[in-house]
Amino acid sequence: MLTPFPEPDYHSKIAESSRAEKKMSAREFREFLDSLARAWRERRYDDAAGFFASDVHYVDPCRYDLRGRGEVLAFFRDDGGFPQTTIWRRIVFDEATQFGAAEYSYRGARLYHGVALVGLRENLIAEWREYQHVTESDWERFFRVSPAGG
Repeated sequence: MLTPFPEPDYHSKIAESSRAEKKMSAREFREFLDSLARAWRERRYDDAAGFFASDVHYVDPCRYDLRGRGEVLAFFRDDGGFPQTTIWRRIVFDEATQFGAAEYSYRGARLYHGVALVGLRENLIAEWREYQHVTESDWERFFRVSPAGG
């Protein structure tokens, strides 16, 4: 079993050869996304980009289509000077296929609620597909769920 990745540069601490041999567990996937959200919140965009494979495909089919870690990093850095907050609402992960989904709320220049489909390769994000809606409604009002029920 893998141990939680150290912050902020977990990927540099794992040898490339061993990373390819190990698969992430559901618990580790949750910790991985929590670490990514922390890097975004702290505006450590170089660290955040390090969670993604060099050839990542990062897309919102209605807004943007980014190819490669360099484009993703430029996208993260273009934050308009706004604080960044990501709250993961629900996370599911299939350990066998190394593919997951994370429902979230994100606030930067605007508030979004959405879901990201996340495919891993060698414990890095190789594909990120997000579907999100811009709103000023909080999570409970937007999805009409009770605060306890989520």
